[in-house]
Amino acid sequence: MVHEDPTDPGTWSISRRRALQLSGGVAAAATASTTHAQAAPDEAAPAAAGEQASNHAVLDEGTNLMVAASPDGRWLAFDLVTAIWVTPAAGGVSRRLTDDLQDATRPRWSPDGRRIVFQSYRDGNFHLWSIDADGNNLRQLTTGRNDHREPHFTPDGGSIVFSSDRGSTGSYGIHRLDLASGAITALTDDPSEEAEPIVSPDGTKIAFTVDASSIAEVDLATGTRRTVVTAQTGSSVYGPAYSPTGQLAYVRLAGPVCDLVVGDQKVTSGKDVFAVPPSWVSADELVYTADGHVVRHRLGGAHTVVPFAATVPITSRRPRPKSPDLESTGSHPVLGIASPAVSPDGQWIAFRALNALWLAATNGRGKPRKIVADGYFNSDPDFAPDGKSLLYASDRDGTADLWLHDLKAGTNRKLSTLPGAQTAPRFSPDGKQVAYQDQDGIAWILDISTGAVRQVTPTLFQPGRVSWSADGGRQDHSPRGSEAVLQALPGRHQPTPVRRRRHRRSRVRRTDAVPLARHPR
Repeated sequence: MVHEDPTDPGTWSISRRRALQLSGGVAAAATASTTHAQAAPDEAAPAAAGEQASNHAVLDEGTNLMVAASPDGRWLAFDLVTAIWVTPAAGGVSRRLTDDLQDATRPRWSPDGRRIVFQSYRDGNFHLWSIDADGNNLRQLTTGRNDHREPHFTPDGGSIVFSSDRGSTGSYGIHRLDLASGAITALTDDPSEEAEPIVSPDGTKIAFTVDASSIAEVDLATGTRRTVVTAQTGSSVYGPAYSPTGQLAYVRLAGPVCDLVVGDQKVTSGKDVFAVPPSWVSADELVYTADGHVVRHRLGGAHTVVPFAATVPITSRRPRPKSPDLESTGSHPVLGIASPAVSPDGQWIAFRALNALWLAATNGRGKPRKIVADGYFNSDPDFAPDGKSLLYASDRDGTADLWLHDLKAGTNRKLSTLPGAQTAPRFSPDGKQVAYQDQDGIAWILDISTGAVRQVTPTLFQPGRVSWSADGGRQDHSPRGSEAVLQALPGRHQPTPVRRRRHRRSRVRRTDAVPLARHPR
């Protein structure tokens, strides 16, 4: 087991902790095809389970699951409902290797096919664990306050490459763990976010994603680096995978469309391909996940679903909840709203409910009016200073972008086409700039007239929505579970770190001579 120095606080970060995002590394959901009242058959019993449940469900679909083919091509390992499972490569009954507490995802086989390595969120950070293919010898490989995730064995089986934020930059880089000694070596340590490493079949190179927009390759002997998949405007790339002959496959997300790419050819169409690495079975055949299924594809041939049956226990002692009425077209009261914002004249409130934006009078008269409702996730409204338009975030083009809704004309105009997500926007008092946050909790300023952006905070753990001072010179942020953050804009006072918190690399920051305001915990 690898131990790190607990006295060295380092600089802790969560820059790639993308819960429920496309990487699918944090959580998985599944659907039950059948629910039975009798005990599960022995061959379908979870390997790591304790007592046999009297009730169970058989799952045959999942969300954002990742599949890995064994070196001999006979078995598939996949993650489902945060556990690792194995199933015959031709499909069939699946066997569970890890329990609920392990919170395990991203399985990879050892070259000899005897072990499986995976990432686990068991202790509140991602760490690397391994388990024998028969479910025995569970072993933790990394510890400490940093993330260690997305593991992949080297061809000799002696090392594991993985991504981690343990480097000096605070962003994710690529590292190598020597299994014999437990030593960890940095292979990259750049400000960019580098993730999902894969080792070439001959062990001489690694490939990985860079800022989820391009794929780079590094020669391990010389350190020479080159870009093998270039960035394309409006798209992201995930999960590079070398074939036995060195051909590269990966997943590309462009707007709402996600496809599997081999070389420079898109090999899927009309499928919801999950943004996780595919796995090569041979030089011309691979498996990947899409539309809830494991799919096998021979290059130039068909795409065939590999069926699986994963049995999970059901807790039957809880009272059965009232079934929601999901099919009715009648009216129902909304049980929750979010992101309220008041118009400059104080007469209107804009808010989000049911993925739509609504407008309601502050005097309580009349009914709320739905103004943006197209089936996508529309959120975080903010009135323009003149009250004529509404700024908001929407994922209608695949990722969260900033949009402007004309309240009189009812039209929508896209305001940003930037990499990553743009959420929780706020107009500056003069209406010329917009402050927003990205998926990593970093605050940015967008100049509306030029489209230029600049970063104004580092990564923060679950920050609250930005608000501007009356003169537009400062922004206030509220990191969850900590004190407020007061950030001067560039060119004025610079922020100073005053406290770090374990496990989340959250930093409370203040400007010179400005006291921190205490927020209730």
